[in-house]
Amino acid sequence: MAEEYGFEYVYIPTLTQQKVISVIGIPTAILSVAGSSLIIHHVLQNSKKTPYRRILLALSCCDIIATFGYIMQPFFVPTGYFNSYVWAFGNKTTCSVLGALTQFAFASHFYGAFLSFYFVSTIRYGMREDAFSKKYERWLHLFIVIWSVGTSVAGLVMDIFRANVLGPGCWVNTFPDECIPEEGCNVELIGWVFGGLPSLFCFIAIIVNNLILYCFVRQTVKEGEKKALQNESRLAMYNSTRSGMDASVEEVSLAGASTRSVGTRSVLRSSEKQLQRVRDVGKQSFLYVSAFFLCYIWSLVKHGLDGQNFDEIEGSGAYFLPLLILQAIFLPAQGFFNAIVYFRPKYMQAKRKYKDQSFIWYCRRSIIGEKLKPAGTNFHTQSADTLGGPTRSKRITFAGELTSSYSNSMAPIPETLRIPQEGAGRAALPSMLESTTESMFETSTEEGKE
Repeated sequence: MAEEYGFEYVYIPTLTQQKVISVIGIPTAILSVAGSSLIIHHVLQNSKKTPYRRILLALSCCDIIATFGYIMQPFFVPTGYFNSYVWAFGNKTTCSVLGALTQFAFASHFYGAFLSFYFVSTIRYGMREDAFSKKYERWLHLFIVIWSVGTSVAGLVMDIFRANVLGPGCWVNTFPDECIPEEGCNVELIGWVFGGLPSLFCFIAIIVNNLILYCFVRQTVKEGEKKALQNESRLAMYNSTRSGMDASVEEVSLAGASTRSVGTRSVLRSSEKQLQRVRDVGKQSFLYVSAFFLCYIWSLVKHGLDGQNFDEIEGSGAYFLPLLILQAIFLPAQGFFNAIVYFRPKYMQAKRKYKDQSFIWYCRRSIIGEKLKPAGTNFHTQSADTLGGPTRSKRITFAGELTSSYSNSMAPIPETLRIPQEGAGRAALPSMLESTTESMFETSTEEGKE
């Protein structure tokens, strides 16, 4: 039947394979819609609005629309073609609608690049969130929405959405009509403008942004560890000098040793918290990128091979079938993976604070927040008492200042003992990883209390 449409050979899955491809993505699509909905609900319910949360809100809305388009690909294609899937019930109109949804789904690519640009701007280059919002955010949101909606509508008006030759779905194509370039057929050029070049730009931007971020995090951690060792030595000398001024030689050997021990622990604890926060923010960005590539890499490879007419080679099903199955599973799933990354900091916070709760409870706590109380009363928290250290009354900020007040046995910490990651003029790390009431990377007065 393929010969009737001008193909000597083209790979078409068997009926059983078509059924598997048609239904295997439904569970991940349901999880994706649920994950995106949770992100949307959490952002809208939270009174604190940040660029990070607004980007995730817009990305989640686009993911829900894109997921619906992806999951309907095997069903909305027109019937009667040699490549129509077994449960297809569509016509030219449904194919055009499906093509418009597929075109709009490229907004997710732009928002993936937008998110990576946000991380680089605020972390690597120290741009404040309000400055980022005024300078970039509103214009990028406007561009993505206008471009996505505009190209989708343009495709409908130009009537260029047709059934795909390889795999289910509809997008820019002329199939089953013959495309003759000499007669003004520009479908290949339109495909590059509508999807090829934007996707290529977004993939390259995401890779470059995260390489920049990786190098910065790596350098920051190395410098912080080096500075922490210098601070330890400097603090020991400072406390030794102060003890010598206020006590006898015999007292220095006892009280001075205790003071140095407490002081060293406090500085190292502050330094480690700063470095850990840098690692965590960097890891958060890398996880979003990993989720993006996990969902879209299969489709990218499939379209690349299809563009080189590999599907017209006999035996090509050996590598196209796995790609079609992986695409059906992961392409609709980005909302689910984004939700895992988005709620992960709150999950880790709950797991550190409450040691003996179940996995389900940690998941519920990360979504519901502090309204969910721990099951039972025998839970452990990371308080100063359990750590064996002095009682803290304030918190440790990312700038490295020790604003906690310890017992009087410890000498005051000199102003020079700071970790240099955030110098003068650099904005504090963005608050994208905050829980409902406080950042998971700061230790507060009420830590350990319910």
